[in-house]
Amino acid sequence: MGWFIGGAILLAVLFGAFALVRRRRTMWRGRAPHAVPLVYIDTAMAVSPTVLGHPMPDGYRLASLYFGAGLIDRTETLDHGFPYRIFDPIPKLGPAPATFADLCAERAGDLVAEARATNRKLHLLWSGGIDSTTACCALLDALGSETDRLVIFMNAASRAEYPAFYKTHLRALQTVKINTIDRAFAGDAIVVTGEHGDQLFGSAKALEFDISDVRKPWQTALPVLLAERLASAERADAIVDYLTPQLARAPVPLADLFTCLWWMNYSMKWQAVSLRMLPGWRRGTYDRYQERVAHFFQTVPFELWALNHAGQGVGATWQTYKWPARDVIGAFTRDTRYAATKEKVPSLKGLVARRFSKAALAIDADGGQYWQEWDQSLRKRRQEDGSGGGSGGYSSKREDPLWDDMNDGE
Repeated sequence: MGWFIGGAILLAVLFGAFALVRRRRTMWRGRAPHAVPLVYIDTAMAVSPTVLGHPMPDGYRLASLYFGAGLIDRTETLDHGFPYRIFDPIPKLGPAPATFADLCAERAGDLVAEARATNRKLHLLWSGGIDSTTACCALLDALGSETDRLVIFMNAASRAEYPAFYKTHLRALQTVKINTIDRAFAGDAIVVTGEHGDQLFGSAKALEFDISDVRKPWQTALPVLLAERLASAERADAIVDYLTPQLARAPVPLADLFTCLWWMNYSMKWQAVSLRMLPGWRRGTYDRYQERVAHFFQTVPFELWALNHAGQGVGATWQTYKWPARDVIGAFTRDTRYAATKEKVPSLKGLVARRFSKAALAIDADGGQYWQEWDQSLRKRRQEDGSGGGSGGYSSKREDPLWDDMNDGE
């Protein structure tokens, strides 16, 4: 009889755990607006007319459409239409604590020390791009001869993006080829990413233009940019009107379009970037994700560095974009060609894929994950307003930078 009772208890526990997971990823059926503050919404949710029962402001929807992410304003100035919570407040402006290279060395040293103290591996998601390669160089420096503690998770695109680095520095290490991030979370390792590197330096939105154009005052350049991308001066004005109070809260001068785009990326996409890998982890929960993931650049010292170097993420040409990170890579590899010629490309394809292409996702502060049907009214209106192809002048949805399914624009 005892074994029967014990088995029944075990089944109840397993069923309860299964039900909990199912509840955390459930289709929204609420009759009243969801009351728990949200910490993340994906792009599909952000452009919807309602989010878990909350009517959405047009300015927010259009701004999220342009940036390709569900925005969460870290200054808490803007009305998003839904209650939201900030878990990474913008630090109070103060002097930069160290050089960028020193900060990379300190961060890598801290991660290595944590891995040693807890007897865990470091699982690095390496895309081949500047940010994850910077993290990799710093970690290898900190590890010294103890490279068996580092495991590199990558795909074919990672190797193709920086084949020389793979051949010289990674081929002798343990590498795991993956198509999604699930395998990186196996075991109890610390999962390290290059996330937030983009938010420190600028915005990939700026890279679409000549370097001289992004040094123009944002007050005149931003409306033109938005009108072109959204095929409507009226929509551009709606975004500018919506965002202007938030731009006024910037603790540093927004001297030009480049710096303005950096500020919007840093202050409103930071939280989305922090959590955007969670939906790709099949068995992940909000709490487990927060415990396991260490985004390399998600520290207050790095943020203070960024605030003190606002608008300085690029020099006279786009080949200098993220030059402090390029210098860290060059110092480790002696590869001057990569540092001088590497271009910014989307580096998360295949790793942060949407599992439910016809649903929109929100995550609340209690860890609940909620889906609702994907509303495409903004996209349909853009198709109607655009000239030429079926997606606002683009021949296909895949070519339209406003509709990036992988959510890897900046």
